[in-house]
Amino acid sequence: MIDGTVSTLISAPTMGLMNLALALALVAGYRVLGLMEWRGYGRLGRAAAGLVLGGLVMTGLAMVRLGVSIDPAPITYWGHSAYLAAPFLLPLLAALKIDPLLGRIAAMAMALLALPVLGLAGAIVLGVAALSAVALPYLLQRWSFWRNERRFAILALLPALLLVPAATTFPPLGIVATALAFLLHGPALMGMLRLLDAETRVSRIAARADRKAQDELKAAPLISRTIADLPEGVAVFDAADRLVACDSTYRRLNPLVAEMLEIGAPYSDLVRANVLRAPQRPDAMPADPEAAIADHLALHRQLPWRFEMPGPDGRTLLVIESKTADGGTLRLMTDVTAIKGRELRLTELAQRNEVLATVVGAVSSGIVICDATKPDHPISFVNTAFTRMTGYAAEEVIGRNCRILQGRDTDPESLDRLRRALAQQRPITVTLRNYRKDGRTFWNELSISPIADAQGRIAQFVGIMSDVTQRIRAEENLREAKNQAELANRAKSEFLANVSHELRTPLNAIIGFSDVMKMELFGPLGGPKYQGYAKDILDSGKMLLSLINDILDLSKIEAGKMELHPEPISVADVFDSAMTLMRERAKNGGVTLRAAVAPDLPPLMADLRVMKQIVTNLVSNAVKFTPKDGTVELTARQLDAGKAEIVIRDTGIGIAKADIPEVLKPFVQVDGAHQRRQSGTGLGLPIVKSLTDLSGGSFHLDSDVGQGTTVTLHLPLCTEKESRSAAE
Repeated sequence: MIDGTVSTLISAPTMGLMNLALALALVAGYRVLGLMEWRGYGRLGRAAAGLVLGGLVMTGLAMVRLGVSIDPAPITYWGHSAYLAAPFLLPLLAALKIDPLLGRIAAMAMALLALPVLGLAGAIVLGVAALSAVALPYLLQRWSFWRNERRFAILALLPALLLVPAATTFPPLGIVATALAFLLHGPALMGMLRLLDAETRVSRIAARADRKAQDELKAAPLISRTIADLPEGVAVFDAADRLVACDSTYRRLNPLVAEMLEIGAPYSDLVRANVLRAPQRPDAMPADPEAAIADHLALHRQLPWRFEMPGPDGRTLLVIESKTADGGTLRLMTDVTAIKGRELRLTELAQRNEVLATVVGAVSSGIVICDATKPDHPISFVNTAFTRMTGYAAEEVIGRNCRILQGRDTDPESLDRLRRALAQQRPITVTLRNYRKDGRTFWNELSISPIADAQGRIAQFVGIMSDVTQRIRAEENLREAKNQAELANRAKSEFLANVSHELRTPLNAIIGFSDVMKMELFGPLGGPKYQGYAKDILDSGKMLLSLINDILDLSKIEAGKMELHPEPISVADVFDSAMTLMRERAKNGGVTLRAAVAPDLPPLMADLRVMKQIVTNLVSNAVKFTPKDGTVELTARQLDAGKAEIVIRDTGIGIAKADIPEVLKPFVQVDGAHQRRQSGTGLGLPIVKSLTDLSGGSFHLDSDVGQGTTVTLHLPLCTEKESRSAAE
């Protein structure tokens, strides 16, 4: 502590002056710095500022006026150091809190200045005190520290005046005196600051209000410019629903109440005027104006909300109202006429697309759209008719090429034409044999047209598919019928040529022999030569009659007028009749005739004349085309299922396999215009086959050239019931 020599110079008045100087310094410092309201510190910051100035003044006065020396006595060394270090603590903390950078510089400077005075112990005490002071604000926030601070502060000043001289006069009491002085002096000073804080409260509130007003004045132009720059109409109403501000766009969009848009205008008056002045625009006039006003104000009390209203010049306005933080209303008004127009166009476009989709889905032709901008022209759309026509679902073909419909029977030449047209981006129509999903074929008439986009570039290929399978088949049938007609005409021409020969031959014989007999060239009639002529005339007449019968039978069969009279008949009788008629011709040709009928063969149920005609024609053909030393064999036996099998087999010249279908056609002979070996009209086998079919049987012809011919007939047998009916 200060040694005894110096301590005698310190008197009570001197200590009083020092305390008075400290109090004055606190008041002055608080007045100057306390009004600055260091943010984040409040009372603690203001107290720290006052204590800093007071501590500096007290320390300065003590060191300058009295001079300082540290008592070397160990018992008082730490107390003296703490007493002298306390004034340095408060300015150090204040500087660090106000400005960290300047605080560090000030702290270093103060430490360098205080170290010679305080010594190492003082510096350590200063550090410990600093840490304690940092924790002091947190403790003050929790403790009810200010309850009796005024009385405590006044009472604490008096013993402080006595303790400080005692500490300087009696060194052994330095530690206790210093501690008591610090504990009593600090609360006393803080109590004074509390009183000063109450005195300056009004001025500080006024200062804050002034700064806030200045900040608002600075921000007002920025807010006004921001509102003015907005494309929407903006109006702000306060909590009492009075107009605070609105921009020029809002005025322009509200021409009916433009003159009323003044600061302070009530919201309800603006709404009422807007509704009641609507007769100027009949499209916006509600049926019940008062009800419309009431509804509007009711919805206004339930913010936020939005609605559309008619604007000037037939425009459509979107109004959005919402609450502000202070309870007011922010009203935004936007011209959405263009948006509504686009929405209307989109709606119309959607409706047209829906109609087109309905039409496209309802048409019977398949429609396929391919992307022309991609290398492989993938499918981008197909309609219902396409899926029905091809068997593929839409998702199975989207993104794939139309080649999925092609196959091995698709015409390569048509495909080549199609590819060239697509490469040249020109329309084309082709008919292709395409394949369905299940592998079945159909004829597709495909018409492809390129579609350009807005820039004139080909963007799509649209294909119209028509299933023309029935038409192609009809055309094929027509061509086949035409070919058949041409063949029939040619056959008939050949037939006429043959018939003319066949008719002329017996007629010439009849006429020639008749003339000879009439002219009695070989003497009077009755001579033996005339008997031969009469026989030739008879044979020629029979031949002519047979030919005419064949022609008549064929015409009846083709006309469906052939009448049959089924009855039980014996196959053996039919064979005997044919053998009798053909025996002489076979003998003359050197052909052997044989017949064999199974003994257990029941009778046939057929027309007797027809059966004789069938068997006789077959035997006649066999004898005619069998060379000398050949054989013609007739056999008959019973089959299962009530059928009889009749076989006429010869060892004649035979027929080529490819010609068998032709010989079964009327008027056709396989050797055509070639020199025939045997004469004939070509009606025999067609008549036999047709009569067999009419009789309920079946006809089969098998032949090889040079090996002979076998004709097999399956005919119905007579049942027991039919036999009894015939017997009755």
